[in-house]
Amino acid sequence: MASLKKITAFTTLALVAALGLTGCGDDAKPASAPKGQEQAEKASTNELTAETFVQRINDAQYKAGSASMLMEMSQMGMDMEATADVIISEKPEDVAMSMTMNMPGTDSEMKMIMIGTDAYMNMGEMTQNKFAKLSLDELDGAGMGNLESQSNPAAQFELFEKALTDFKVGDTEKIDGVETTKYTLSLDTKIVVEEGGQEMTPEVTELLGDTLTYEMYVDSDDLPKRIVMPMGDGETVITFSDWGKDMKVEAPADDEIVEF
Repeated sequence: MASLKKITAFTTLALVAALGLTGCGDDAKPASAPKGQEQAEKASTNELTAETFVQRINDAQYKAGSASMLMEMSQMGMDMEATADVIISEKPEDVAMSMTMNMPGTDSEMKMIMIGTDAYMNMGEMTQNKFAKLSLDELDGAGMGNLESQSNPAAQFELFEKALTDFKVGDTEKIDGVETTKYTLSLDTKIVVEEGGQEMTPEVTELLGDTLTYEMYVDSDDLPKRIVMPMGDGETVITFSDWGKDMKVEAPADDEIVEF
């Protein structure tokens, strides 16, 4: 059976993609193009490049302000699925997320609500079917990775700027009836894992390799429609929808919160 450390490493990387690609602050500057990048020779004026990719997607996501996500993870012989609504903001205290994820190997679900630096986790019987309130620092200490950093747009821009080693422009493809362009980003695994609050052990290196590949499908509004991440013996697929839809993420009521 897969170890908790392995599952946590994969889940953390998925959260980096899901939360980390929600923008960077106004102080951010475009990332430098990596050596050896391959650009399409006949790139259109609207096509994203290594220099403009992060900034333009961040700007588009800030403008939209919200999105829904479906995360499908197949790793180490287990299938995990999560759905989430995310409120995106330049201010870390205004970032919010409501997520439901099935617990690997069980029929139970884990529910997580994150508002600013506070998190609420409902882990079924483990939390008496109520929500345990934890700070993001406490979740970091519990092995969930540095979620505060992952949900901090400026920190995530810094992560991608550090980790990006290659950038390729691919073909167009329709997703849910929307025309998208495929972009392939190669990232340094060690930087992604360690910035995500995990340790780059030999075990993790064997599972993930030295390079992580993110295949991103982006529409004409610079909004991601899908991210595909091959990892280990499986992959994680994140599909985005309802960009700009009115959403509200609220903390659980007092009678739904339990000491943990």
